[in-house]
Amino acid sequence: MVNRKGWFRVFEATVACLLLVGVFLFVFNTNMRDNNIEDEVNDMLASALSNIDFNDSVRYAILTGDDGLIDEYFSTQINPFFNFSFGVCDLGTVCTEDNTDENVFVMSRLVSAENGIYSPRQIKLLVWNP
Repeated sequence: MVNRKGWFRVFEATVACLLLVGVFLFVFNTNMRDNNIEDEVNDMLASALSNIDFNDSVRYAILTGDDGLIDEYFSTQINPFFNFSFGVCDLGTVCTEDNTDENVFVMSRLVSAENGIYSPRQIKLLVWNP
């Protein structure tokens, strides 16, 4: 066993490389998971807001300000893993909601008329991960 130090250095270098690869994989995997959540939330928001076009009672609730029915609708459309809030405002005003310390995903939609009621409103949906 003359070259014992040489094999030990090869072993050290191999372990160091494996540790570096492990750290890179961990960081890369974390970034991929965050991107998947963003895509999932964007799809969920787009689907929930586009389905308003086909639901006359929710459109009417938005135009008349019935927050209970709107909340019930979004409760069925949004994944229970996420928290959400919404705001309904006139077109000329800015919809603002309470901010949280979390990453908040926001999407809005214009609802203009329903059964002779012309009172254009904007609904803004905010979703965040608890």
